[in-house]
Amino acid sequence: MKKPLIVLPAFNEARHIGLLLESLHLCRERTIVVNDGCTDETAEIVLNNGFRIVNHDVNQGLSAVYNTAAQFAKSNGFEHLIMLDGDGQHDVVHIEAFEKLLENYDLVTGIRFAQTAHIPSSKIASNLFAILLFRHITGELIPDVSCGFKGFRIDKIIDSFNDCNGFEVIYSILLHAVHQKIPVAYVNMKALYPVQTFYSTRTTELLGLLNACKKYSSDPILWEIEKRVLTSDSFKVELNDFEIDAVAGLNEYVFKTDETRARHFLQTIN
Repeated sequence: MKKPLIVLPAFNEARHIGLLLESLHLCRERTIVVNDGCTDETAEIVLNNGFRIVNHDVNQGLSAVYNTAAQFAKSNGFEHLIMLDGDGQHDVVHIEAFEKLLENYDLVTGIRFAQTAHIPSSKIASNLFAILLFRHITGELIPDVSCGFKGFRIDKIIDSFNDCNGFEVIYSILLHAVHQKIPVAYVNMKALYPVQTFYSTRTTELLGLLNACKKYSSDPILWEIEKRVLTSDSFKVELNDFEIDAVAGLNEYVFKTDETRARHFLQTIN
């Protein structure tokens, strides 16, 4: 199998992307950065480090980045690609494990919750919400539905994001795999969360989750939550015996739940 194309989505990642590119220097010839309309020095840093860049004139969102990456890969003879965040949250040491699994699987995704001590409480609650919502509408318990570290065979997965917008693609890929009965392989990994950083869930990301789910399910809970989100209202749901509160802010939500139970549950399913 030809080694996959490595893709870094980037939107104003000048603070982080230099160190990430240094760690990928051995993979430079098969790595691209998709510049999603950056207005900072990201593009200059990429070029100065000798990496290829594909530019969007304006910010189009993550789904557009996936489409651009897939088209570039196909045009350059790649059958597989690996996508990881451009902000340095994902450790490139895991790329080798993704490549090995892609020899036998059409979709590989990272899972971040085998150990949860380093993960902020708001991230625990928001990811629990997404995992349990997936389980509610599909019956499948996927250990991590929101991880952006993914690898896949392009011709098997591309149909899942052709009509996606924004963050929707992250969830649509997994829903497509469940619907098409595509086996998924997992790589245990540690996401790198800077200490003393406040984490919330952007409203656009939450709508991406709901939009993806609505393509595969007509469950009323999706429309009930969407109605709240579109009016920037807080909401509360009960999923799998967990009560989850989503507190609305300015274009964002902060999720809360029983943290001790949630950490134990996530570690158990990982």
